[in-house]
Amino acid sequence: MARFECMLGVPMLFFQSAHSGCIGNGTLAPHLDGEFAIFDVTLTIASCNAPYNYLNGEFEGLATTNASSIWDYDSLLWIFLSRQDGAQPPAAVTMLGLPM
Repeated sequence: MARFECMLGVPMLFFQSAHSGCIGNGTLAPHLDGEFAIFDVTLTIASCNAPYNYLNGEFEGLATTNASSIWDYDSLLWIFLSRQDGAQPPAAVTMLGLPM
């Protein structure tokens, strides 16, 4: 599960997996004019152990928020990422983020 927080006004992403060894760091920015809850995401994944080492590298994509419950007092961040065009090996990542 990714965690996100705002540091110095910049939304940041972080995750670490004891199982795969993967560590991820990234940023979020409002998409286009920021009118909707859609964000541009960049994420660097590193230190993944085999068989997950194909995930090491740079990813980019989009994210959006969704209420975490019917009471709507906090949000989850749904993240959809892929490698840049031509990057090898091809990979896509879907993540769910919780506020820190």
